[in-house]
Amino acid sequence: MNKVMESAFFVDEKEQISKVIHSLAKSGCVVVLKEGKYFGMVDDRTLRGFSGDATRESIGRIAETPAILALDSPPEQVILAFLNSKSKALPVLDKERVVGVITRGGALQLLEKSSSLADKKVLQYMSSPPIVIHEKEPVDKARALMKEHGICRLIVVDDHGKASGILTSYDFATKVIPYYRTPFKDSLLMQTKKEGVQKETVSSIMSLSPVSIEKNASLVEAVKKMLERKVLSLIVGGEAPEGILTTRDVFEGCTTIPSEKIIVYGLREDEKVLKQSLVEACSAFIEKMSKSIPIDYLALHIKSAQEGLKRRYEVKARVSSGGKMFAARDPNLKMHKGVWNPHLAVSEVFDELERILRKEVSARKRLKRW
Repeated sequence: MNKVMESAFFVDEKEQISKVIHSLAKSGCVVVLKEGKYFGMVDDRTLRGFSGDATRESIGRIAETPAILALDSPPEQVILAFLNSKSKALPVLDKERVVGVITRGGALQLLEKSSSLADKKVLQYMSSPPIVIHEKEPVDKARALMKEHGICRLIVVDDHGKASGILTSYDFATKVIPYYRTPFKDSLLMQTKKEGVQKETVSSIMSLSPVSIEKNASLVEAVKKMLERKVLSLIVGGEAPEGILTTRDVFEGCTTIPSEKIIVYGLREDEKVLKQSLVEACSAFIEKMSKSIPIDYLALHIKSAQEGLKRRYEVKARVSSGGKMFAARDPNLKMHKGVWNPHLAVSEVFDELERILRKEVSARKRLKRW
C-alpha cells in the first residue's frame, strides 16, 4: 500500500475554485479540509460538470466524499472501492488524518503482476462501440456528450474517422473551466448568451497522440502500456477506433468472486437501496440460464447520469462460464436514452446477454457432435 500511495495536496474548503485548478494540473486531485479536518476530495472529474464562476465559488461547494481507504487496506478492497467510485483518487486515512491518496494509476500498479489478469483479452473488457466526437465540434457539445453518457473521456476523430486525439475531464478542468465566461445579456429583451472558450473547437483543447492497443492484446499488456505511458485509457483498434479500454474496465477484469456468484457495483450512495432487488434479478437470470449453460458468476455495473430531476441508467453485464467471459451492454443506446428505470435497463441488458449465451450454447452443442 505504501509503495503506491502518493502525497496529498491540501486546500481549505473556502479556497476559490480558480486557485485550486492550478494545483490540479500538478497533483491531479486535492484533499479539501474544513477547520483542519478531512472534508472531501476534488479532481478534474468533479469539475467536469461545473459551469459557474470559478473566481467566486469555493472549492468546498463541489467537494465529494468518495470511499476512504486505510493504511492496511488490501489490494482487493482498493480495486472494489474504485469500481464503486467515479473519483480519480481515494484518500488514505490513519486515525481520521489524511496521510496520502491512492490514484487509479497507483491501483494499476497493484495489478501489474496480478495473476487475475492472466489469459484475459482487451476485447473481452473494452467498451464498444466507443463514444466519439469530431475534432471540429465545439467544446460545449463535447461537454454535453460526456454528461449524457456519464463518461470522463471522448475519442476525437478527423474527417476520415481516424482517432486524432482524446478529450478528457482533465482537459476541461485545466483548459476550459478557468476561462469559462459567465452568461450575459445585451439588453433585458435578449436571451442570455454564453461565449468564450466553450465555443472553441475540440481540437483546440484535446490531448494529442492518444495511446492505442490491439483488441487481441492481453490485459497484462494493457496495464503495462498504461503504466509506461502514464495514461488511464487506451484506444482499441488501428486507424479507426473499435473501442476504448479504461482503468475501470481493467479493474472489472481482475475482480474475482470466490464465494459469491453475483456482484453489483457502480450505484451511487442514494441508489444502494436498489441493490437487493438488483441482486434478486441477477439470481433469477442465473437460475434461468444455468439450465442451459454453467454460470461461474455474474457482474453487473450500473451507471446513472443526472438529467434535471431524473436519472438515466446505463448497464453493463458480464458473465463467466467455464472461465470464458461474455459481456452485454445497452443494446440500443439511442433507444435507451428514454429509459429512466434501472430495473428496465437491467432487463434490456439481460435480454441481450441471454441472446449471446444462447448462441454459445448452440456452438458448444455443435462441437460435441464433432
